[in-house]
Amino acid sequence: MSKREEFSKRLKELLEKNNMSQRDLARKIYVTDASMSLYLSGNRWPKYDLIEKMANIFDVPVSYILNCEEKKLDMISENGVIQVPVLKKFKFGDPLNKDNTNIIRYIPVAAERFINRNTLFFKEVQTDEMNPLLFKGDLVLFEVMKSGIDKIHIGDICLCTKGNEDAVIREMVTTTNGFVFNLMNVNMPPRPRTLAEIKEEDINIVAKALEVVHVFPDRSKNND
Repeated sequence: MSKREEFSKRLKELLEKNNMSQRDLARKIYVTDASMSLYLSGNRWPKYDLIEKMANIFDVPVSYILNCEEKKLDMISENGVIQVPVLKKFKFGDPLNKDNTNIIRYIPVAAERFINRNTLFFKEVQTDEMNPLLFKGDLVLFEVMKSGIDKIHIGDICLCTKGNEDAVIREMVTTTNGFVFNLMNVNMPPRPRTLAEIKEEDINIVAKALEVVHVFPDRSKNND
């Protein structure tokens, strides 16, 4: 069951327990009936401030409605955002907190995008080897993976590490011969690896990309 489905299930339970209709709740938090239907069907996340209003109405902690740990909610600021770190480099096992010296800045992300995810971080693209998909300077929003490589799908962009080397961004492709860590503009095709070879070579799939922020260079400085 997804986090969104868990949320809708708990919301339905709270409505039933408090003998309240979805229309009643919609009126209390000032949303349309259509929006409330989307929340209850698990097809849309409400904004974080609406979740807080629901928690107050039902007199339960926000963590109960979201079925998540309190410490995750502690990261959310009063205006409903979290500060997601941007990393220039990353190695397997590096902390994703202020102790990581490779954090170059933070980017605010709406809390409702965070609460149904594992740990998020941005990775700055350091090379042009993934052109035309990614360019040097682009930012990739990654979610830390807690499951194995079997959860990777064809075309997923992943952050991979080998031993204690710096992590690299690769497109994952599955073939009949195994998994391929694909580069976009390298003439020599990468060889497929079996699961046993991946384990033997100490390759780890650290995170999977959720989205890419293209950062276009400022060319105005070159204009006379």
